[in-house]
Amino acid sequence: MSLFSAPLREWNHNKIIRLTNAGFSDNTIASAINDDLKGREIPVEVSLTGSDITSYKTIAGLAGDYSLISESKMRALCDVPEPGFSPG
Repeated sequence: MSLFSAPLREWNHNKIIRLTNAGFSDNTIASAINDDLKGREIPVEVSLTGSDITSYKTIAGLAGDYSLISESKMRALCDVPEPGFSPG
């Protein structure tokens, strides 16, 4: 992941929300993204669908409001500490 990943995610999220607020359906947004990526010759492994956009907005919305999963639940599930975490 690059240094620009987090700001780029936020910028792209804002673009999707702008399109949503302008009245575009999730299917239309996915199609516009796919067309634009193809037009800029950016190789992507998958084509986005309207369902992808709907799911992305749902998860991004929750992630902006809450920690989606607690650190204690993460440890219970995978017994791997958070990156940068050093036990006291």
